[in-house]
Amino acid sequence: MLLKAGIISSESVHPRIHDLRHTFAVHSLEKMVNQGQDIYSALPMLQTYMGHRDIISTEQYLRLSNDTYGIIINSTAEMYQGVFPEVNEDERI
Repeated sequence: MLLKAGIISSESVHPRIHDLRHTFAVHSLEKMVNQGQDIYSALPMLQTYMGHRDIISTEQYLRLSNDTYGIIINSTAEMYQGVFPEVNEDERI
């Protein structure tokens, strides 16, 4: 049925139900961050919603794309402003 629907080709590995959980986790975290939620508050909420006992189990589901990674890094940039000094290429040894 997946082949007929064009979801997989005859040579590819088909999607698993577990892949849906990964997609859900990444999209949910991205949505919470886009809505202005602190990532450190969002992760425990996602953990609880997914039924995990610890944050490590939830983190295993978070395989971030380049776009998602950028969104999350940008949302936390203010917290770390001034923590790491800027390095000028001319000043490197």
